[in-house]
Amino acid sequence: MAARRENGVWINASDQISTIVTNADGTSVSSNTPQLGQTLAVATIDKTATGTVISAVASQSIYVYALRVVSQSTGMGINWRSGASTALDASETYGVAEGYAMNVNPPAYLYKTAAGESLDIVISGTGTVRGIVFYWVA
Repeated sequence: MAARRENGVWINASDQISTIVTNADGTSVSSNTPQLGQTLAVATIDKTATGTVISAVASQSIYVYALRVVSQSTGMGINWRSGASTALDASETYGVAEGYAMNVNPPAYLYKTAAGESLDIVISGTGTVRGIVFYWVA
């Protein structure tokens, strides 16, 4: 079979591999690919109470592809939400200097907000949560 160019790569029938990759919410990775000219961005976290980490962008969703959060106090509950009310995950409790880090390679993502909603961190307990979030908006 003659070779052909597909997505910038020359292939022939014997070279084809079928791979299906999905995001955390079950959608296809290819439907959320950052486009040429879009910027991968970063936001820092330094919060003592529930609040916005990344502000809403009209008619756009926030796609988080990497993050790290660390509790600075004992008994801090941490989880994420889209806007003021839609939970993106369940709360987990951490002690002093405990937390987590997660990442995937774009165009896959860990969390996606609803269009026009902010990315908020929900904190329970008394103390500070610090970290960093890597994302793009589309």
